[in-house]
Amino acid sequence: MDVSKMRDHISKMYPGESWKHKVANMRDNQVMAVYFSMKKKGQEPIKENKKERQLTLSDIYGGKDVN
Repeated sequence: MDVSKMRDHISKMYPGESWKHKVANMRDNQVMAVYFSMKKKGQEPIKENKKERQLTLSDIYGGKDVN
């Protein structure tokens, strides 16, 4: 795997833009170190297609009547 693919892989590990910015500015040898460390620990990127939704009162109170 080349360094650009490693950089892409580790930039997806966390959803924040600050992480992506840090990864974009890392030296190649640092990218490789982070990549191999994450692989050794078995860490995988966060799935970006996961949609967030607003909690409802039913979610909070477990379906109980809130009156």
